[in-house]
Amino acid sequence: MPLTRHILVTISESLYTVYIRGNDEVINGTG
Repeated sequence: MPLTRHILVTISESLYTVYIRGNDEVINGTG
């Protein structure tokens, strides 16, 4: 079972979600 790959994917998805939320906050704050 590729546990390492699963962990990397989970971290990537988490970072992506935080990145999108950060952009949404910036857009909502300035818009």
